[in-house]
Amino acid sequence: MNKTMHLTIVFFGFPELINTIGANEIGIDFPENNFGDLIKFLENRYKHEFKKAVLNRKGDIDSTVQVLINDNRWIERGNLSRQLNEGDKIIFLHMIAGG
Repeated sequence: MNKTMHLTIVFFGFPELINTIGANEIGIDFPENNFGDLIKFLENRYKHEFKKAVLNRKGDIDSTVQVLINDNRWIERGNLSRQLNEGDKIIFLHMIAGG
């Protein structure tokens, strides 16, 4: 049996995804340990809405999405091997430009 870690996932600026999930913040028990595995986990759980909101056509984090860990460290978009730890808070931010 794999050990799981509890993570808090927060979405800001993704109204359709938040509507699908039912909240902008969720707690999950995550059976893996890195950011790339988390993306796959969320993609499997929330299917089309997650892909449409967070990923680009190639399946990578979209350029309009920034990811923050524990309110103080940015996760680089391509750093899928970034290790996660028990209790981490992962915040997905949809960056909107305007004028």
